[in-house]
Amino acid sequence: GSEVKSVYCEIGRNVNTAIGVEDSFLTTVTFENGVLGHIDGSWSYPRGYFTWGDFVLKIIGSKGVAVLDAFNQHLELIGMDPPGDRLEWRPYGPNANTLMIQDFAECIARGREVRATLEDALQGLRVALASYESASRHEVVRLNMGRRHP
Repeated sequence: GSEVKSVYCEIGRNVNTAIGVEDSFLTTVTFENGVLGHIDGSWSYPRGYFTWGDFVLKIIGSKGVAVLDAFNQHLELIGMDPPGDRLEWRPYGPNANTLMIQDFAECIARGREVRATLEDALQGLRVALASYESASRHEVVRLNMGRRHP
């Protein structure tokens, strides 16, 4: 439930200079509750890299690391007490692309609300625009996202 407080972004045009647009970026977001997040958008990984589309969530804590690859559908757990004491690889679930499309179609067919709202999209756009601003100014951009829920 915490909103984004600030954004810092670096953008690169390093891999395919012929396309004339950025091909990589790293945005660091700081949430109001102090949690940090990173949005790493890049087409610069080598062919065959372990994630498709780089849709990965990494949670790093004092007792371990969890890496969730949503499209390849596996969860990697690395224990940190003592460091590297275990490594688990757990496959799970059906195809995420198919589920997103099915859910959207059901929302239309049954008149139910979508999971990601227009307000969610607006907040994402604000973070994206702040990322471009941060990259051009080479400094942190502060946001006033407002509360989505009373």
